[in-house]
Amino acid sequence: MSDEFMPPNRSWLADDLIAYCGGLAASLAENALTGRLQGELWVPLKAVPYGPSGEAARADRVDSRSSQGPGPESERRAVPAPRLLDQLASRHDRVAVIGLPGSGKTEWLKRLAGQTARQVRQTLLRGEALPDTTTIPVHLRLAELASALCQDGLRDLVREARGDDRTPASLSSVDRVAAAIIRCLQESRPDGTWSPRLSRHLLSVLSAERPSDHAPALVCLDGWDETTRGEKDILRKHLPHWAARTTAKIRLASRPAAYLAGESVLCGGSGMRHELEIVPLTGEESRRIVRLFFESDEGKAGAVIDQLDTRPQITPFMQSPLLATLVCRIAETSDTIPDSRGKLYGAALDQLMTRWIRDNRPAAWAEVAGWLDKAPGR
Repeated sequence: MSDEFMPPNRSWLADDLIAYCGGLAASLAENALTGRLQGELWVPLKAVPYGPSGEAARADRVDSRSSQGPGPESERRAVPAPRLLDQLASRHDRVAVIGLPGSGKTEWLKRLAGQTARQVRQTLLRGEALPDTTTIPVHLRLAELASALCQDGLRDLVREARGDDRTPASLSSVDRVAAAIIRCLQESRPDGTWSPRLSRHLLSVLSAERPSDHAPALVCLDGWDETTRGEKDILRKHLPHWAARTTAKIRLASRPAAYLAGESVLCGGSGMRHELEIVPLTGEESRRIVRLFFESDEGKAGAVIDQLDTRPQITPFMQSPLLATLVCRIAETSDTIPDSRGKLYGAALDQLMTRWIRDNRPAAWAEVAGWLDKAPGR
C-alpha cells in the first residue's frame, strides 16, 4: 500500500495491532457470571509459593506444633505470608498460578491480558511506541493450543508469515508453538479481519529467542487442569522447549488436583519456573466484594454483611471469589443466604436457568419447534 494512505505517525502494523488489542480487550471485558465489566468486582488476589510436595502452603493453615510454643527447629514450619499475586508474578518470566475451583485464577489471567491489551492499544493510538517496543498480549485455553499443535498446515503458516519461497521440511518446537498460537488467534477472529502482517509480527515475537530486539509477548495460558491426558502429552512435548528459549512472559493457570509441583510443562532446559498458589479471601476482602456488588444499594450490602457476621456457617463460601459472587447474586432476590454448599449451588443454578430462559426463550422455542417438525411421524 502507498504511504500516502498511511495514518499519520503510525504504520499499518500499528493499526493491525490496535485492532487486535481492541478485540482482545473487548472479548475479555465481561464477567460471564455477573454480566458486569471485569474491574467492577475485582479484589486483588494474594498468593504464596506452591508447596514442593504438591500440597499448597495455604495462608490459613495453622501448624499446631508451632502454636504450642518453642520446639525443635525441625518441628516448626514457617507459613509464608500472602502477598499480592500481581507483584509476585511480575518478578518472573514463567509463572504457574495454582488455585482451587472458584479461586479467581481464570479471571486473573483474563484481567491481566485485557489490561495489557487496553494499555498497548492506547499507547499505539497515541503514537507513543512502535510495534516492536510494545508487549503483545495473548490469551488462550491450553486445550485449544494442544489441538492447534497437531494441525496440518503449520509449516505453510510459517512459510507465508516469513515470506519464504519454500515450505520448511520440519519445524522446531519453538516455531511450532509460535505457529500454533497464531493459528488459534486466527480462528478466534471473524473471517477477513486477520492481517498477514499480524502473523509475520507475532511469529517474530513469539519465536524470538534471548536476547531479542522485540519487547516480550505476554502469553496467558488457562486450563491446564481441563486438558486430557493426550493433550497434556502434546503440550509437554513442545512447550518446555519453547518456554526455555522464548522471550515471552508466560502465565499458566491450573487447579492443584491436575498440577504436580515441579510440572515440566514450563521448565524447559533450564528447569526454571515459579509456582504460586492463590490463597482464600480474608473476611475484609469478601466484604469488599459485597460492597462492590451492591455499590448502589448500601442497605442491601449492609444486610448481607450482617448475615456474614452472625452466621459463621456462611464464612467458607466467602473465601472464594466465585462463591462470594454467587452469594451476592442470590442476595439480590432473597433475604436469606443459603447455609449449605448444596443449597447455594441449587439457588445459583435456578437463577442462571431463569436468566437463560429469559434471554433465550424465542430462540430456544424456535429450535424445539424445528426439531419437532423433523421428528419421525410428523
